[in-house]
Amino acid sequence: MGCAIRSAAAAREGERAIVKPRVHFFSLSLWGAHERVAMDPAMQHDHDETQQQRRQMPPLLRFLGLHLILGTAIGTAFVSLIVLFNLAGLKDLLVSAEDPVLPLALLYVFNVFTFSSVSMGIAVMLMRPEE
Repeated sequence: MGCAIRSAAAAREGERAIVKPRVHFFSLSLWGAHERVAMDPAMQHDHDETQQQRRQMPPLLRFLGLHLILGTAIGTAFVSLIVLFNLAGLKDLLVSAEDPVLPLALLYVFNVFTFSSVSMGIAVMLMRPEE
């Protein structure tokens, strides 16, 4: 469903352009990204570059996502090593449990949350201030 909106370029040229709202996964605003329906071929190249810039993930989300993945890997490895080496008899408790899936899943999930949060927190605290 398109809506008629007067864009800045159309206002300069004195014509009316039709734009359609489009939702992007990484868009901060639901109506923040628009696609121009009627466009002259000379502006197509600039439009394509703008679309590619919109598709790129913002640097802060990429930074936090990288440290989220790092923390997830560390948390998973930590729980796997605890269970593998039977630290504090945890493996014996899991094997003797009636339903070992739930305690093991809780152990993994909460350790992943913890290590991911710690990894992202350390990364943010160690960031250099931008000038």
